[in-house]
Amino acid sequence: MTLILKQSTSIDIRVGPFVDATDGVTPETGVSLTGAGSADQAEVLKANGAATAAMAGTFAAVTGCDGWYDYTVAVGDVDTVGEVVFVVQDSSLCLPVFTRATVVEENVYDAWYAASASAGTDLAAILVDTSTTLQAELDAIQAAVITNAAGSDIAADIIAIKAETATIVTDTGTTLDGKLNTIDNNVDAILIDTSTTLQAELDAIQAAVITNAAGSDIAADIIAIKAETASILTDTGTTLDTKLNTIDGIVDDILLDTAAIAGITTAVVTGAAGAHIAADIIALKAETVLILADTGTTLDGKLDTIITDTGTTLDGKLNTIDGIVDDIIIDTADIQSRLPAALSSGNMKADVLAISTSTAAANNLEESAEVILSGTASGTPSTTTMVSNIGVTVNDQFVGRTIIFKNDTSTAALQNQATNITSCTAASDTLTFTALTSAPASGDTFVIV
Repeated sequence: MTLILKQSTSIDIRVGPFVDATDGVTPETGVSLTGAGSADQAEVLKANGAATAAMAGTFAAVTGCDGWYDYTVAVGDVDTVGEVVFVVQDSSLCLPVFTRATVVEENVYDAWYAASASAGTDLAAILVDTSTTLQAELDAIQAAVITNAAGSDIAADIIAIKAETATIVTDTGTTLDGKLNTIDNNVDAILIDTSTTLQAELDAIQAAVITNAAGSDIAADIIAIKAETASILTDTGTTLDTKLNTIDGIVDDILLDTAAIAGITTAVVTGAAGAHIAADIIALKAETVLILADTGTTLDGKLDTIITDTGTTLDGKLNTIDGIVDDIIIDTADIQSRLPAALSSGNMKADVLAISTSTAAANNLEESAEVILSGTASGTPSTTTMVSNIGVTVNDQFVGRTIIFKNDTSTAALQNQATNITSCTAASDTLTFTALTSAPASGDTFVIV
């Protein structure tokens, strides 16, 4: 039989029998859940795949019945409704012991097992009213609601509504059909005016609104608007077409004037940055007056003053300037003749063609200079290694070459100091060299020769 346990409620249950793991017969009397010699596993398997929990209640041997134990179920062991299994096992101590139970909600448990619980009594109390069976009670309700002719029940309300309806549809002994006939007669009276049919009535309304020549109807208003329009269109006998032609001619004149103005605007407003040329001319004129007005000398006189120098005409002055330019050209040619062949043709050459007249020396210098590399240290260099921007493409590419730190490098102790490269790594662009007197700093510059 499966145990029935009350949800989230502690209770004592019997767990067993525990027998020796070796012979499967001898009762085990020293099983415990905690401390020295405790079982390997003492777990609670809850319903619906809930997480396994350790048995948290107390565990004690039953006196006089070896191998059986009392387990006080913890509240947390039975907080999930459904099947629960208590498992105690230890392969070196005892055979596994399983105790299955079903956890039910509190009210269900109380209805079954509480001291005052009696499902049959409660059900009888619900169904029985003054010794009447449920069927008899339903019959009484049906009679009270559906068939009674008085009182406050639904049937009485329906009877009252029926009576009110009779009052509404009956007028001095007239049936509902008679009432509808009366309404129909009233409608006829609305539609017929002095024996005129509805169509005739509508015709009369149409005649009054559309064709009357006087009064306040729509036709009169339209006639008035037409008269006003005639007054607007007619000007001393001129038709609307003539009037529009006159307006058109005036507009053409305005457009011609506008075109002329546009031409003037184009001619006048073309100064730099949109400046008005007329304004610029006025300003220029004012400046010219200031320039020309110098001790009463006119522009012609001012020009005479500029070009005349101790009786020399403008032509003579220009000849003097030309002679000075010629002298400058002669001096330039003389300077060019004094330059070495490497700087010939009057221009500095982009490259040195000879050193001490030796073109071979210039070529050799060029080739040696091309293999000198300039670099900068980065990261955290040491006295024997540093990462640089040289661009090592093959391991040990620069082995045997010499590093010389520039005289403007930030580490003063390394300025002009040289060391030889012992290895280099392409992947990290790292140079390894014979130890320096000081470690370079990031940003120090050097050359490899």
